[in-house]
Amino acid sequence: AGNEANFFIRDATNGSTLPFRLFPTAPSNSLTIQGDGDIGVGTNNPGGSAAVTDVQLEVTGLALTTGATSGVAIQSRSGGNVEWTMASLNDTDGLIFDESGVGQSLRIKNGGGIQLLGGAPTVVNVGSLWTSASNALCFNDGSTTQKISTGVGSCP
Repeated sequence: AGNEANFFIRDATNGSTLPFRLFPTAPSNSLTIQGDGDIGVGTNNPGGSAAVTDVQLEVTGLALTTGATSGVAIQSRSGGNVEWTMASLNDTDGLIFDESGVGQSLRIKNGGGIQLLGGAPTVVNVGSLWTSASNALCFNDGSTTQKISTGVGSCP
């Protein structure tokens, strides 16, 4: 059924609800169902059984977003506000953890380095990580060994 305002499918068996509605301002290729059953959202040429292009999906507090930049972001939301974001936005950034109101707190670089961010960024490049026989946690970046120990633990 339809009228001058929009196109819709009415469920006449369930109190005339409108489970499917298409508004006149919807962009081209908003929803495509091909002859083989493939479904496209935002594309008229889905590459698989379901393809979603340049959209944001929000599932009760969780959003998975992509956009003009390459990459993906997963966000936790509360009341429409972003609480935290985990993102890999392009080929050079690595994986970023960002707390709303605090900013980026952790970045795992493409080469494996870990960057802890606070006031001034601290970079920790972990080459090796192990525990010693004397209960120390040892880090070695190839030239320097650092240890974390609650007592007299040592690193070889």
